[in-house]
Amino acid sequence: MSTTAMGRRGALGAVTAAALAAGTMGLAPMALAASVTTNVHGGDIAGWNTAVTPLPPMPSGWFAQSDNQAGTTGVGEVVPDDSQTPTTDGHLHLATPALTDKVVVQHGAGSALLSSFITGSYAAQVIGTKVASPADYQLVIDCNGSTAGGLSTLNFVDAGQTAAQGWKTLDVVNGGAAMWWSTKTLNADGTTAASNTAPTTGGLQGGQTAPHALSEFKSTCGASGTINTYGVNMGSGTAGQDGNVDTITFNDAVTNFQYVWVDRISGLNRVATAVQASQALFDVAGATADASANDASVVVLASSMGFADGVSGVPLAAALNGPLLLTAQSSLDPATATEIARTLPAGGTVYVLGGVGAISDNVATSLTSRGFKVTRLWGTTRFETAVAVAKSIPGATKVLLTSGLNFPDALSAGPAAAHAGGVVLLTSGPTMASATQAYLTQNPGVEVFAVGGDAFKAAPTTDSAHKLVGADRYETGTKVASKFFTNPAAITFASGQNFPDALSGGGIASPLAPPTLPLATCTSPPFPTPHPPNHPTSVSHHSRPSAHR
Repeated sequence: MSTTAMGRRGALGAVTAAALAAGTMGLAPMALAASVTTNVHGGDIAGWNTAVTPLPPMPSGWFAQSDNQAGTTGVGEVVPDDSQTPTTDGHLHLATPALTDKVVVQHGAGSALLSSFITGSYAAQVIGTKVASPADYQLVIDCNGSTAGGLSTLNFVDAGQTAAQGWKTLDVVNGGAAMWWSTKTLNADGTTAASNTAPTTGGLQGGQTAPHALSEFKSTCGASGTINTYGVNMGSGTAGQDGNVDTITFNDAVTNFQYVWVDRISGLNRVATAVQASQALFDVAGATADASANDASVVVLASSMGFADGVSGVPLAAALNGPLLLTAQSSLDPATATEIARTLPAGGTVYVLGGVGAISDNVATSLTSRGFKVTRLWGTTRFETAVAVAKSIPGATKVLLTSGLNFPDALSAGPAAAHAGGVVLLTSGPTMASATQAYLTQNPGVEVFAVGGDAFKAAPTTDSAHKLVGADRYETGTKVASKFFTNPAAITFASGQNFPDALSGGGIASPLAPPTLPLATCTSPPFPTPHPPNHPTSVSHHSRPSAHR
């Protein structure tokens, strides 16, 4: 995910900008509610193509209009922009191919008072290969109860934005004097007239050649003047305009436009799927000194035949910044060996989870012979192994308890623990394991969460707010995700019918910090068309052909 892109497109904070606006206009500061951000996703954006007839439905409160100022069929469009390098964030792409095209995207303002408009911004980008013109921020205002001359539209125009500037956040309230123009002349009594009509004394001339400060429109419109809609506009007047828009703010309402990209990560078997997950995250060790390179610091190695050690290893891999890979008990899987060599430099550390019954000494010897250091974290039982792993994660503040006898409830626990800075400990089904209880006794300050019904039975005194128990494994997964993740930038899906894909899914999920949700089948929910390869994703789907399960 490109946090740089997200930051440069972000709108000004509503409360901070409100204080600035009040100071600039000489008004008393107004109290605003905390800003509320609405994320509009890719499937919705794709439906905003205003060249389609009939017009597809849009998200609640928004509407689009495409017209041709010459009276012919409009072809202005609102479409996702495929020409830009995709990130998990997104934007609207406004296009007006012909001279007289126009496209407008508006949201109802609930008849808010124009005088109360104290926070407004949007992020804009012009496309260098097109006409260099950003979209306009618009307000449709009513200064006379719609009885004398009709509504007028105020347009904010930023002078001089270029393609070289990339994304630019425009403050439409404090952007400077004379940045707004009206589609109609506004008379002193609030009535409107055609833009080429001279205003009465004290009024404001309409038209693009007569810009005014926002404060002038507020004063002339009067205390009862209202805003019907707010939004953005592209065109008309110049052919071939293309521009991008993101993060529109109107007082305390913030709309952030996002794409939902889908990437399938799969291999011929469970080991290969884990390798693919590692390759999706980590670069070749030492291949580049670029600050953006993601070199693994360690590798965490778990058994491909059991879930328990791998589940506790997910937060370890996240904490130490390394992939979670799988191998058979008797010998090091060749694909895993190749991936370790790709990911780690000579002398790097491989954490082997479990005793020799899970991963043999032969595997450890094979690793040392290849020049890697081996640290084995193990106990005589899976419960003791989970404790040994937990003790290797310093500073853990949360414990997610889940059954160590059956995998379904554990599938979502690993990524959640990784995201929350916690660890995963195992219960013996509905009974508390002695090793787990000993760890909890030795660490009385940790928050304990019970993931699944058996875990709660083993720890019945767990706070009810920390009881994450659903009717089945799928509802439990959603409860875990809802508890630990707020507006995640990515989600991973894996089969809820078997554990290996969820383990490798946890391995990719933990560094990216999204939840893993189990699916009843290997068919993920419908999403938009997958993005081009080698770009960040917001949805990952982990699977392999059923013949290899």
